[in-house]
This record gives sequence, structure tokens and C-alpha cells, in this order.
Amino acid sequence: MWAIVGIDVIPYLGKSHKINVTMPDLLLKQIDDFVARHPGDKTRSGFLSRVAMAELARKQKAEAHQLTSA
Repeated sequence: MWAIVGIDVIPYLGKSHKINVTMPDLLLKQIDDFVARHPGDKTRSGFLSRVAMAELARKQKAEAHQLTSA
């Protein structure tokens, strides 16, 4: 029997680090506006972390698919 269970992996990612990121004003404003309209993200950093993790997972899945298809 198989089951898929969603879990919050954030507590298992380790210590957070403060970094500096350079991006255009318009992009930063779009991120801030999005976060303001979507309270689930809570902060700009939370949004950027979530989107980065989703993109990394998407890329890893695509790479794994390429390996199994070859």
C-alpha cells in the first residue's frame, strides 16, 4: 500500500542565514505586492525560500525524468 503525505520540511532545513540579493525595483515591488495579497507567504524571505525550493524540486524531477527516459 502506498500513501502520499504532505509534511512541512522547513524545520528540517537547518539554520537560516541572512544574505544580500540584488534585483530590479519592479521585481521587488511585484514580490512585495504578491506577499501582501497572499498571507500564507508572510514575508518576502518566506516567499523567496518557497519559490526557490519549488524550482529546485521541479528541476530535480525533470533531471530524474531525463535519466529514466534515456
